[in-house]
Amino acid sequence: MKVLDFLKAPLPDAARVFVVSGSESFLREQAVRKIKDALGEDVEVSLLHGASTRDKEGVSVADLFDELRMQSLFGGGERLIHVRAADQLVAENKDAFKRFIAEGEAVHRLILEGEALAPKTMKSAPKTGWLGAVAKSGGVIVTCPPLFDRPFAGRGPVHESPLSRWVCAQARFHGKRLSMPDAYLLHRAVGSDLRKLDGEIQKLAIFVGERPEIRAEDIERITTTGRMAPIYAVAEAVASRKLGDALTLTERLFERGTRDASGRTVRDPATLAMMLLRSVGRRLEKVLRVRELLDGGVPFDTAAEEVRESPWGRDRLRAQAEAFRHGPDRARVLRELLRLERALKSGGGEPRVLLDAFLVRALDSRAEALS
Repeated sequence: MKVLDFLKAPLPDAARVFVVSGSESFLREQAVRKIKDALGEDVEVSLLHGASTRDKEGVSVADLFDELRMQSLFGGGERLIHVRAADQLVAENKDAFKRFIAEGEAVHRLILEGEALAPKTMKSAPKTGWLGAVAKSGGVIVTCPPLFDRPFAGRGPVHESPLSRWVCAQARFHGKRLSMPDAYLLHRAVGSDLRKLDGEIQKLAIFVGERPEIRAEDIERITTTGRMAPIYAVAEAVASRKLGDALTLTERLFERGTRDASGRTVRDPATLAMMLLRSVGRRLEKVLRVRELLDGGVPFDTAAEEVRESPWGRDRLRAQAEAFRHGPDRARVLRELLRLERALKSGGGEPRVLLDAFLVRALDSRAEALS
């Protein structure tokens, strides 16, 4: 079974041997935890190592088989023997494992965990070899490869990926809801390391408190801002109509560069300008929607809730909506944003020059003649 299917399915009652294989260690840990949780607290767990570590000698195959055969002296409950780093142990004793499993000598359950115990591309239950013996005995083979961050063969929306589905499932594990698009936003910001992603999800779950869902605004606040702070700072300055701050921040940004959502340093002017365009556009969309609602008589808190603004950001949002109180200011900034987008996409000039011209035209009403 693929690990994501295994994590959702009930544990087969008859399974005595579990093989958990793959390069993604966090997924292996999840699979092992599911097995142990499903068997209950009454099952005694023994942890062994299949290869030498800094402080432990690897178990021999003879000792492992003796452990699996040994009845409790007190006639007590069942045991589960978990062998970590089992690759070398199995590779050197495949025939012995095949015979032992096929003959059903084990009294206790067994988990063999390793990076390459099963083929990466295994699509069906094996029929030969020691893995074939596991399958024929009713055992379970769980494969834990890295999760793709794109849909299969590029089909469907970009957020419909195995990694996005895992992020959503992990949010549920921590008691929160997370949409697929917001899951995509999170793993674009953090990367594909599942351990790091789980840590970010835990931080976000704590941050939102009693609220049942994690939102894009929470991710931007807690996770993304630290990586792309200069980009968001410019967007906030534009939304506040602070021309001087926006010009100073963009100058610093083009001199030093920034990190993109995957953590790579970006210094290319065209890329930086497009990142700014997207960030400024998203913030202005929220601010101008709130302004529209306020003009229609909607209370501010209701308007802020509609655009899903978190409580910690509402004072700033209120000030930004006030900065665009006048209709000509709103019309001008939208017109200039569209002009900037067209120029950047058509190669209509140096990105830095185009961006500075946008800031002046959009934020300084005295520059109306330039537009």
